Amino acid sequence: MPPKKKPTKQETPSVTAADININTKIDFIDKPTAITQCEKCDGVAIGARVTDCCTNLLCKRCLPSDAKKCPSCEVSPVAAELDKLVQRHVNEMKVRCPNTPYGCTWTDALKNLGAHECGKTLIPCKFADQGCPVQVAREAMPGHMEKFAAEHVEMLHAKVVELQHLEQKVVELEEELR
Repeated sequence: MPPKKKPTKQETPSVTAADININTKIDFIDKPTAITQCEKCDGVAIGARVTDCCTNLLCKRCLPSDAKKCPSCEVSPVAAELDKLVQRHVNEMKVRCPNTPYGCTWTDALKNLGAHECGKTLIPCKFADQGCPVQVAREAMPGHMEKFAAEHVEMLHAKVVELQHLEQKVVELEEELR
């Protein structure tokens, strides 16, 4: 199998409105302009939708896909279409990494946020499935792995023993069925 090639700038996945959880706090460096501002909350119109009833531009937080009526004019049922031009402008807006308070200095266009692998992001230990309860900053994972190598080996050993016992029970149950 050929080695994976590193993605070029064009191949880097961009963030779409669907990728952004409405509860995700995005720290925009660029302030919303008339074309990128939600008419209800005055924030950036992430997932920009234009309503058919009153033609208001709303973000996906103010107009969720399961909305029964328009939050602006209260027409029911509400119909709205994604405004791709506005979303393109939103995707080009500059943002900071959500881990800026923890020391990350990354800034770039919103569309590149999904490709940013921040070293300050807390991730579960690679041995979480074996019982390690630790979450550690991505950049600190090598140190955690080295410091707790003996404990991780013990966790693996315990899993192997558990699997051997389960395997023995399966053999015993199969014999009972015969």
